[in-house]
Amino acid sequence: MKKLAIIGSITCVVGVIIFISAFASIGWDITKISTRPKYEERHFSTENTNQTITLKDKDKPVSVGLSDDNQIHIIYYENEKEQYQIEDDTNLTIQNQYSYQWYESIFNIDFQSPSTTILLPSDFNGELYIETSNAQVTIENIAASKLSASTSNGYMNVNRLTNVQTISLSTSNNAIDAFDITASGKLTAATTNGSIAFTNISAQDMEAVTSNNRIVTDNTQSTQNMMLQTSNGTIEFKNLTAGLSTTLHTSNDSVIGSINGKASDFTIQSQTSNGTNNLPESFKSGEQQLNITTSNGNIDVTFSNE
Repeated sequence: MKKLAIIGSITCVVGVIIFISAFASIGWDITKISTRPKYEERHFSTENTNQTITLKDKDKPVSVGLSDDNQIHIIYYENEKEQYQIEDDTNLTIQNQYSYQWYESIFNIDFQSPSTTILLPSDFNGELYIETSNAQVTIENIAASKLSASTSNGYMNVNRLTNVQTISLSTSNNAIDAFDITASGKLTAATTNGSIAFTNISAQDMEAVTSNNRIVTDNTQSTQNMMLQTSNGTIEFKNLTAGLSTTLHTSNDSVIGSINGKASDFTIQSQTSNGTNNLPESFKSGEQQLNITTSNGNIDVTFSNE
């Protein structure tokens, strides 16, 4: 046994030496051992005509930010197996086209980090549609008449948006964080198995839906309708300014927070099971509707003017 242990130790040491030598021979650049063809950076620019911009990507992070001039800029990466088709006529369309065989996608070692970046001028007022998969989406400091962004299995961070009419954000198995946003229409965020966080958000209508995770809001305002819905996760909120109708629903967890105004501003419906509830189950008073339900959790809601 002792001889085997010595042989094993020597084998491990030799393996480490070989690995270090091989890694040093490629200049300590881990991307050089990728089996996927090397990516090359590409640039595309066009005049801003407030057109509709559509990006259909795959397996790449996408970031959208502010341009330092009056043009729209696209920064992307191509190789011999991945090309982008760009159509710039009435609208601007950017679409990733894969030519990998199915086995090439499975048996691939890739340490490269290609991404796609869109830079918009400050006076952009067109519609923006972003689609990718298995990667993060970051959108910040832009204006648009309409924004729709979707990914899967990727984190989504959207912040500092103004003069946007409608916003739709979706992912799965990851979180959505949104802050410092003003929308004149509806803001929708949807995920599964991931949290949703809203901070400093104002919209006519607001909707956040997830499952198996929590929803947290701070200083949010809806002038019409708000719905926060999850399951197996808490709903936590503070400085919530409600509009005509507010619905908060979860299961197997609690609803906790503070609402601006007085309880008498609202007609309240609330219900829980196997938990405490500091609200009346039925209370008819103001024109604003407040509906809160959970099961196996507490309801603890306070009002700022009481």
